[in-house]
Amino acid sequence: MPVRTLNFKEEVEELVDDPLISKDGDIAILGGEFKASGGKTLEQVLEGFLKKWDFSRMPYHIWEYMHRIEFTKNLPDSEEYSLLERGHIFGSGGDLDLRRDGERFLWRFIGPKGAPLLSGYGAKDFWAENPDVRLRQHNESALLWGDYKEAFGRWQEDRVGWAELEYPITSQQARKQGERVWIHYTIFTDGGQVAFVWWKELKSHG
Repeated sequence: MPVRTLNFKEEVEELVDDPLISKDGDIAILGGEFKASGGKTLEQVLEGFLKKWDFSRMPYHIWEYMHRIEFTKNLPDSEEYSLLERGHIFGSGGDLDLRRDGERFLWRFIGPKGAPLLSGYGAKDFWAENPDVRLRQHNESALLWGDYKEAFGRWQEDRVGWAELEYPITSQQARKQGERVWIHYTIFTDGGQVAFVWWKELKSHG
């Protein structure tokens, strides 16, 4: 593999050229937390929270349970919410991350403006609380470890077999055995430090 020579001047120029976004831009950044309430369990509140979202343009779902990790395009079954520890849903429509923290769930969303503020789920608007912040936006891509398994007709990360990490892209996208998968994402930095990451798309590589 060829060695990439770092040109500091070019790296700085590229960073400065990245577009700036602010509260007046078209990016929404929301976050909050919720607990059991209204006579509903935490898991019932979580299920209701997820049903508030339009995931038609956020088709990639990673669910981390107590006993397994699943990469899919579906929401958990109702009986599985009690085992859920973390979820990550992403696509061109935004990036929603949530995790269990004791008797509550914490969540964060970054994506196009227009996402609901979701009253009742502790939602806060990042821009309303940080009106003077300016973030730089930079698109990146990374090559995932898993490859295409001809025998199964799918891409799979097989280094952690217990997790059953099959990438949810169709076998019709494959061109050759051993083909890898790209993940495309956008990084938002504040003062050179990564503040937010928006995962956007999986695509076959090759």
